[in-house]
Amino acid sequence: MDIACRIGGDEFLFIIPKVHDIHEIKIVLQRVIDTWSDPIAFRNTEILIAGSIGVAIFPDDANTAKELRQKADTAMYYAKENDLAIKFFT
Repeated sequence: MDIACRIGGDEFLFIIPKVHDIHEIKIVLQRVIDTWSDPIAFRNTEILIAGSIGVAIFPDDANTAKELRQKADTAMYYAKENDLAIKFFT
């Protein structure tokens, strides 16, 4: 079961357990991006959402939850600065 939660402001955390390869992660994250790309109607206006995703993988990138979150954060800021939708830490 995948877990998604808001951790503050405009930051969200996704936990995707039992992943066999990076391709599986890309499929899940592409679904997130596709959902973002759907405009939202609000008071006769369409609102568009965009975001940047940073990915860290256990145990390849880190061994603790704190380290994983820091590495994912680093990857996310790289993605944001370079206009990427998704950036893997590795």
